[in-house]
Amino acid sequence: IKELRDIGLIELIVGIEDISNKKLESYHKGTTENANEKTIQVLGDNNIRLTALFIAGIDFRKADFNNMKKWIRSKKIDSYTVSIFTPMKGTDIYNLYKDDIKTRELSRFDFLHLVMEPIHMSRLRFYLNFYSLYADQVFRSRYIRRFILRSWFGWLNNFDDERKI
Repeated sequence: IKELRDIGLIELIVGIEDISNKKLESYHKGTTENANEKTIQVLGDNNIRLTALFIAGIDFRKADFNNMKKWIRSKKIDSYTVSIFTPMKGTDIYNLYKDDIKTRELSRFDFLHLVMEPIHMSRLRFYLNFYSLYADQVFRSRYIRRFILRSWFGWLNNFDDERKI
């Protein structure tokens, strides 16, 4: 990582996926809580920005969303995305869930829409909790606010003082 930093790497997108080994095992991602923690530490030690990727499971409860939010805050992760668990056709996981999938509309398989019913809450409550993770990021992260303002308005392209945002 140090050598990558030395040749110009400034940011790395990492599939953290979840904060618990139990969930990580169920996603068959081949990672662990310890590996995720070490990744965050190594990137931070080398001054490389982390964009973390997470999955919100259809079995999430409000506490799961809250725990993910607390964990993200505790690790001081400024940039992340959360995807809704979506079994993709052609994968082993799809075969496990194919009978539970409620839509065949391909446009819904974008990781931002529920293609199965949430187990422990209504769809509305699931979406409210899901999008609260993004709202928290916008309010907490200067980096994300700056990115949004640059993307939407363009007037920040020459504005270099992040501390003012």
